[in-house]
Amino acid sequence: MEIFGLTMQDFFFQIFLPFLFFFLLIYALLRKTKILGEGTQTNRLNSLISLTLSALSIFSLYSLGLSASLPIMGAITVVAVFAALFLTGTVSYGLKKEKEYISGDAFKTKEEKSFGANLKNCENLWKKYEKTNDQNLLRPMVVKFDELEQQAEKLGKDLYRYGWYTEFKKLGIEVKKQ
Repeated sequence: MEIFGLTMQDFFFQIFLPFLFFFLLIYALLRKTKILGEGTQTNRLNSLISLTLSALSIFSLYSLGLSASLPIMGAITVVAVFAALFLTGTVSYGLKKEKEYISGDAFKTKEEKSFGANLKNCENLWKKYEKTNDQNLLRPMVVKFDELEQQAEKLGKDLYRYGWYTEFKKLGIEVKKQ
């Protein structure tokens, strides 16, 4: 059986599969880069442009007699595109997370991050209390410090290495006695 004067096997491997490959590749690149925008109209435009470019390239290559090398070119293109996307994705993710990697936050669990935030919050509350000696700050401080102590116990952290915590504990003992 022949299609356009080609055997079914030649048509399938030299025209149809390369056409399908180039169509999908161009369409995916247009969708990913969003060069033409977003929306349903853009999707239709992306598919029409992909269809046209694929047909032009495949039929041009076939008429030049280069269609026999299309599977090899396709395989090389797939490997090159995959490598390029993998490298750009890895590098861009690394650049986005660079600050977290440098500080070490990228390797912390949610509990450790929450503990760090609560630690800063408690330290700021203590500094505010030291400046103002406002007795109304004691109740919220006790609640926050109790929360911090529970987290520290869960994570195995020692809070007594912070001078402000030691001062608070001295003050907290006096507050509880009153």
